[in-house]
Amino acid sequence: MMLAPFAAQAADSLPAGINPQITRMQAQIDALNKQLDRLEKRVQSRLPPLDANTPPLTASPRAQPKLTALQESEKLRTGWTQLRRGLSKTELRRLLGDPASKIKLDRQTLWYYTYPGIGNGSVMLGHTGKVTGWQEPPFRRW
Repeated sequence: MMLAPFAAQAADSLPAGINPQITRMQAQIDALNKQLDRLEKRVQSRLPPLDANTPPLTASPRAQPKLTALQESEKLRTGWTQLRRGLSKTELRRLLGDPASKIKLDRQTLWYYTYPGIGNGSVMLGHTGKVTGWQEPPFRRW
């Protein structure tokens, strides 16, 4: 996974000080990938020899995540900016996914969202099940 080139292209839209963090994370990812390769080689060296009819074992390619952490946080931010009063539960789930918890308050329901490393947000649904208000997670702090 290559975070550094992506960060270089999007440097204008990133908060100040984020590029060094991305560079450090990329170095950590590279070091972990090297360590994983070494461990996979050690495991391969300890396996019994194969006979002529057995296909050789190969390390399975590591699956790359569909979205980088930065892309995932931007997707979340976009979902929160598209909230509108009157949205249905189905529309709300499409934008933000399922909540971490739901709290019933009189005739209203509070959907509570938790994002590690970002913070918490909540959406209030009225007695008809439509969005009546919300409080966004603190995206701007990081």
